[in-house]
Amino acid sequence: GEPRRLIILVFFVVKPSHVGNLKGPLKRKFESHENNEELKQ
Repeated sequence: GEPRRLIILVFFVVKPSHVGNLKGPLKRKFESHENNEELKQ
């Protein structure tokens, strides 16, 4: 619900301004969080 939407919003706001060495780690962290969320449900 709400937390996931907030995380997605932050992800898309941060991504354009840090399209460098942060992109890889951030994307991996985001994907692993998504996987954890799916496992919980």
